[in-house]
Amino acid sequence: MNYAQAAEWLDALTDPERRGFGRNFARKMNLETSLALLAGLGEPHLKLPALHVAGTKGKGSVAAMVEAAARAAGHRTMLFTSPHLVSWRERVRFDGRLIAEEQFNEDAATKYRVETKLKNPQVRIVEDPNG
Repeated sequence: MNYAQAAEWLDALTDPERRGFGRNFARKMNLETSLALLAGLGEPHLKLPALHVAGTKGKGSVAAMVEAAARAAGHRTMLFTSPHLVSWRERVRFDGRLIAEEQFNEDAATKYRVETKLKNPQVRIVEDPNG
């Protein structure tokens, strides 16, 4: 999966920030679905400590300040914010830098395979060697 394919797939997912809440939103976006996706990805949320910033105003600013302080204290950091302005890669930063395009593409392809398998357990995903 290349960046254009990854971005197209992500854009096609339910995105209430841009499209509003569709009638299938509640059915797709629930704790059971999220937990199944995390299980399919190998439970990554249990492997690293995390700080979740929630609320109605100032989340991006607070998250950016906490990330910068942690990095200044010598910690390795990962920051996820939403929405993005131009590129999906803006949403993910490691140690203050945008996620590498290759890593983004690989991560999107992995999530695509897991989601496809969850929706259609009988489907076998075959990788395209040409990307």
